[in-house]
Amino acid sequence: MPIVTYRSRSARSALLLRSTLVLLVCCAGAHATDTYDGKNLSIPTLQIGAATFTNVVVVPASPSAPAGGSPLGYLDTYDPTTGILTIPEVVYGGKSYTNLTAKVSKLVSVGAVTGVDTYNGVTLTIPSVQFPTGLVYDNVTVTPGNILSIGGGMPQHARDAYDPASGQLTIAAIRLGNTVYTNPIITIKKVTGAGAGETVLHSFADTTGISGVVDGGYPIGLIQGSDGNFYAATSAGGRYDNGALIKVTPAGAESLISSFGTVAQDGNDPTCLIQGSDGNFYGTTHAGGAYSQGTLFKVNATTGVRSTLYSFGAPGSKGGVSTDATSPTCLIQAQDGNFYGTSYQGGANDQGSVWQVTPVGVEKLIYSFSAATGNGGNAGPNYPEAGVIEGSDHNLYGIATLGGTNSQGAVFRITTSGSLTTLYSFGSAPSGSTDGAYPATPLVQGTDGNFYGVTGNGGAYFQGTVYKVTPAGVESVLYAFSGGGGGVAGSNDGSLPLALIQAKDGNFYGTTGGGGVYNHGTVFGITPAGAESVIYSFSGTNGSPGAVDGAGPCSLIQGTDGNFYGMTTTEGSYAFGTLFRLTNVHLP
Repeated sequence: MPIVTYRSRSARSALLLRSTLVLLVCCAGAHATDTYDGKNLSIPTLQIGAATFTNVVVVPASPSAPAGGSPLGYLDTYDPTTGILTIPEVVYGGKSYTNLTAKVSKLVSVGAVTGVDTYNGVTLTIPSVQFPTGLVYDNVTVTPGNILSIGGGMPQHARDAYDPASGQLTIAAIRLGNTVYTNPIITIKKVTGAGAGETVLHSFADTTGISGVVDGGYPIGLIQGSDGNFYAATSAGGRYDNGALIKVTPAGAESLISSFGTVAQDGNDPTCLIQGSDGNFYGTTHAGGAYSQGTLFKVNATTGVRSTLYSFGAPGSKGGVSTDATSPTCLIQAQDGNFYGTSYQGGANDQGSVWQVTPVGVEKLIYSFSAATGNGGNAGPNYPEAGVIEGSDHNLYGIATLGGTNSQGAVFRITTSGSLTTLYSFGSAPSGSTDGAYPATPLVQGTDGNFYGVTGNGGAYFQGTVYKVTPAGVESVLYAFSGGGGGVAGSNDGSLPLALIQAKDGNFYGTTGGGGVYNHGTVFGITPAGAESVIYSFSGTNGSPGAVDGAGPCSLIQGTDGNFYGMTTTEGSYAFGTLFRLTNVHLP
């Protein structure tokens, strides 16, 4: 094995340890003695600066003479600036030597830990390594150069970290045969078997992206159909550049299902997509339809034929102005078989609404938002930018982006008959508040019965939050994003979260539209207790075509294969967004 040098946390220069043992005599209390077999000096505990090492073996020169007296009651210490090791006591040949100073030739072993990386002299095998992007690779093998250093204390329960820019792999512990080193830094010559990581399955091209190819552009929503394929809506592209529905197979083969704007009264600018209990696809458009205020549409899963179930903005009696929902957001199909959703505008007060549409297209407005009509005399929520979910109690739960007590949005519960309760108003302490503000993403009901969501604003760093609200309306901020690209204290964290789901492992995962290593968004993970990790940082560059990776991830789902799939709003090969897959996703 190569000569190994080491350094402490405070002194980062590598030092080669060699020369002679020098004898000094004194006395003190008891100490777990070092032992010397004529070749190797074995040390139970060694102090280097603020770091403590255990089970150290070094190769010193021979001691020059024995000395009597009792050992000092202190740890061995090492001064990296001089290379001098001070030893309270060493036993050699049945004799005790006290207060030795030694300049040692070579470090052989530090630590006695299990479950570490292994090295056979050629290949380093690592169970798990995390890259600066946040992505975690499993079962990595590398071909390292010389071990540069070891330093710090005993290894923490953390993944190894690798920086491709510098070629440095930081390792908590490594075993070479029966020898264990803690916190080495290794320069890597070659990395193999690192796993799939992030894969762009499809780059959207819009109508002008590729000559002769009609594709969608700027994707909005993503689902996995019962056939295993992925389906999405795009806000642009298609044959008429008014949006499209597309299908992408798990292998990345894409096909256009439907183009919006086919006829004058067709919907356009789709906002989301779901698969109904009958197997067909349903969704909403933000605009178009008979009254140019959006539609609810149906797509036959077998034939691909699309029809409009309902056109929003139907004429009303309020001074000739419509009191119907307008500009619908997303929709769900509840257990009663009906479709429910919200509209950002429209309703009796033009501040948004909650609506119901039956499978045959009969619509009913069940609630109109108003800042003047709130729960318990408080200002009411208004202008919801996200759809509702159905809770385990079969009531509907949602967010309003504005309104509430502090005019910074709210979480609400509403029955299917239209009785609304404001559960929580964001920005509960506007003066210096670190609460989230202006939510715009649907809620998730966790397996614990609580509701989880994200806000794109507010928090300790004004970059958004992940929050929890109990069914009784008690809110807590689980995590405050700090921004990326070397933002707060050099952070590569995400900012402005856009999506949140709960995965099969019980943790929550989501996307941020900004932040990360390249400041183009992230996929993040967070435990129910609030421990957050950046899983992946997108590298798209300032809207420039030619960046294969996406930017501004807007949606995330977990596929039936356990991998994560999502879409970015921009970048990719043609700068109109991507559909991507992430493998080996798990939290530390």
